Amino acid sequence: MAYNSSGNPLTSELGDYALTRTALDSFFYPTFNGDMAPGLVTENDPRFFKQERIDQGAFTEAAFIPSGAWSSREELENVRKGTPGMTDPKTFIPTEFSQELDFGLHFFRDQKFGFVKRSLEGMARKGRKTRRVNAFNVYNNMFTTELSVDGIPVISDTRTVADGSNVDNKGTYEFSLPAFEDAVIALEDQRDRSGGEAEGFVARHLLVSNDVFRLATQLLESTTRADQDNPNVLNFYADRYDITIGKSPFLAKGSWFLLADDHTVMRYVREDIETWMRGPEHNSNRVVTYGGAYRETVGVLDYTGIYGSTGQGGAHPDVA
Repeated sequence: MAYNSSGNPLTSELGDYALTRTALDSFFYPTFNGDMAPGLVTENDPRFFKQERIDQGAFTEAAFIPSGAWSSREELENVRKGTPGMTDPKTFIPTEFSQELDFGLHFFRDQKFGFVKRSLEGMARKGRKTRRVNAFNVYNNMFTTELSVDGIPVISDTRTVADGSNVDNKGTYEFSLPAFEDAVIALEDQRDRSGGEAEGFVARHLLVSNDVFRLATQLLESTTRADQDNPNVLNFYADRYDITIGKSPFLAKGSWFLLADDHTVMRYVREDIETWMRGPEHNSNRVVTYGGAYRETVGVLDYTGIYGSTGQGGAHPDVA
């Protein structure tokens, strides 16, 4: 018999199940939920992963088509109706990630809880890392295998939209103010798949690899320009833009991503982390089993509101 997170106050060779289960959870959950460092982004951050809970084994989402530009209207003329729609469905299938550990009954009877505690903390840390690596690999793969609903990599310099124009949301330069300014302008000028006029996406969130975080913070959050010999030059972006900055150790070195609030980097959660325990009377080798599992998936619907750079193309030519 497996015992759920509420714990059942039953006795066996192990003693009180509820107390034992509570003790094991107290070793696991603090580590799995993790400590937060300054600027560290997790898969739970809605700035970089739009959060959705789903109630089925496969979830199909489609790209949204806005209703188009508004029309002018004369007095007494009927208001023209827009026609929003959905197109190019994409199916997301949540994956279960899980692990169990077995502990000999004597570890508990002999009160060797130090080993049990370290083992569960290690299990939790690896589970936390697995969840974060899978989440941030979506950003790493935007240049290659993570496709927008149009079948093209989310970040690309070869995308052609309906009116024949090119939409380029791919950079290669190392992070700098000139490279960042290019990204801001690219978002503002970005067109959706219908083409036509720019959508005017506003840069709001910057996600960077660990090695870029210090420079990005200095350049964008300092009151004065950190890259100037004259310390009295006002930092335009700190003064005029409200850019939030986050980092992850699981992004490719040098990479950085600029997002509008309208981006569609999605995290679909089917089942949150849950744990269970089986006592020795339910295992033929008389071990205590503790396990955990969660089900989720992360992906991108559309390229709009997203700009990214690999950071591997050297310095921007305008960098002094």
